Amino acid sequence: DTIAVVAQGLSAYLAAQPAQSQKFVLYLNGVALHGLQTSAPLAGHDHITFYLDRVDANRDGWALLFHDPAPKKQLSLSMGFEGGHAFDTKVWSFTLILFRGWWLVAWCFLFALLLGLFLQMAAKSDIIRESGPSPLPDRNGRIPRKAFSLARAQMAWWTFLVIAGFTLIWMATWDSAAIPESVLALIGISSATGLAAAVVDKSNTSSLGSEQSQLSSEKAGVQAEITALQTQLAAPPTGTTAANIQAAIDTKTSRIKAIDDRFTQIAAQVATPATEGFFIDILSDANGLSFHRFQMFAWTVVLGIIFVVSIARQLVMLDFSATLLGLMGLSSGTYIGFKFPEQKNPS
Repeated sequence: DTIAVVAQGLSAYLAAQPAQSQKFVLYLNGVALHGLQTSAPLAGHDHITFYLDRVDANRDGWALLFHDPAPKKQLSLSMGFEGGHAFDTKVWSFTLILFRGWWLVAWCFLFALLLGLFLQMAAKSDIIRESGPSPLPDRNGRIPRKAFSLARAQMAWWTFLVIAGFTLIWMATWDSAAIPESVLALIGISSATGLAAAVVDKSNTSSLGSEQSQLSSEKAGVQAEITALQTQLAAPPTGTTAANIQAAIDTKTSRIKAIDDRFTQIAAQVATPATEGFFIDILSDANGLSFHRFQMFAWTVVLGIIFVVSIARQLVMLDFSATLLGLMGLSSGTYIGFKFPEQKNPS
């Protein structure tokens, strides 16, 4: 939490300087930690205490010190004035406790608990599956589980990684501001993708519902016309033959069959697709494997691995560049764009 540094003659030096004229900087392994709070030495004493807090001014410095993190590290130490350089020191090295090992054990237990809870929810509920009505019954009359949703799986992926990473960093370093703005933007992109996918599905379903309503009205009218024609068939009007009436009845009957076939297709498209396995579900539409889905899946996995490695190697969340965020946004936008004409189930 603190480091006390003794500098011979410091008290006498400061007494001869204007008040608040100097700001001190702590150097660990040659890395300057700017912005640390200090307690000035009392008169006749030459020690100054640094409070080891993570603030914006020294976040990059701490990231260097936590590279390949270990509970304890041998570090060199010095100090200096802000805007200057480190003083020569007689302290060649000392042991600094970067974090307590039992905090890591506690985090592993918490991580396993959260992961187990999430996997249980994913197995027993529709938390990462497609929304909507149940799938159509299979050949045995059983209603299968809904297919997994790519957008919801991506939301769960980033939410879980960020929660786990933030908890690890906070437990080890007490840094409550460990989430950079770019990670917040990344979560926003995944959330917006899930929301947009739900809106597109709802829009497609509403369009099919409107078509179904129009077809129902048309079918009722055609059936009424068939009934009227069948009545005329018993006593054809003057100038009309029974053959002509029967031909009209056959034409309208064919139209009724076409409407019924379309009803079957609409029912298949409104119904939520049945699961065929996690990877098949998230990478496929009604026509099979889709490259735009694979593109979104691949970039999500790659960026997730980079994110995890940065936390494991430096105990800091990766600050994604605008280019990477744009790439992820473009991939998600492509997925949403292709989702408009996408069919849920084979026709």
